[in-house]
Amino acid sequence: MKPMLKRLDERLKILIAAIGGALPIYFVDWRTQLAVLIAALLLCLAAEARRFIGWFFLCALLLVTVSMGADYLLTGAIQVTDPSHYFGILKFGPMIAMFAFVAVCVNPKQLLHSLESHWMPKRLTLPLVVTLRFLPSVVEEFRLIRYGARIRGLGPNFGRMLRHPLRTLEYSLIPLVLRALTIGDDLARSAAARGINAPGPKSSYHRIRFGRLDLLMLLAWTIFYGAMFYVDERLYSAYKMGDA
Repeated sequence: MKPMLKRLDERLKILIAAIGGALPIYFVDWRTQLAVLIAALLLCLAAEARRFIGWFFLCALLLVTVSMGADYLLTGAIQVTDPSHYFGILKFGPMIAMFAFVAVCVNPKQLLHSLESHWMPKRLTLPLVVTLRFLPSVVEEFRLIRYGARIRGLGPNFGRMLRHPLRTLEYSLIPLVLRALTIGDDLARSAAARGINAPGPKSSYHRIRFGRLDLLMLLAWTIFYGAMFYVDERLYSAYKMGDA
């Protein structure tokens, strides 16, 4: 049985990702920002993006450590409760988490079929679907290139990057660019073989419908963000009255 999130309608997944990634930038108070970030990470966890969550916490810890170190060099003290140390993570963390959610949870085939069922033009649907299929492939290819270079003793690491930065980039980027071109050609041939240029709506094995589970998820997501907007406005109003 599929996980619950992967059984949702693909259009709803894109809507959830767009709302969850864009609207938190509007929030002012760090507590609402933290609540939205936790919700985004829980979505990634439910979508089985555990590797992303591990890397996210590692990078967040590194950024906070660097920020606190710079604060200590400038002021001679470390203030753990200073919100400026966590600004970038709280503001843009949900957006990054939603990108990971889309990459893991959205099925490009079903998304294309569902968008075509609404007669959306191809100049809008094709770039979105190709991007969703292309980016994970490039990430996987970079991982394979890194493993191959490591076997030959040329893998990128911090010390080699400092000693030979241009050579390290050359060994990593040139194979990646060549593989990206090959992947692009393969995707174009695959799309042509499946009749992407054929007129009229395409058939699909998957049943595209907006079911009860989708309605419940949309309702829960709307209530959550409505509550966050209300709480953020109240906290911001209280903050302004305190300054006055």
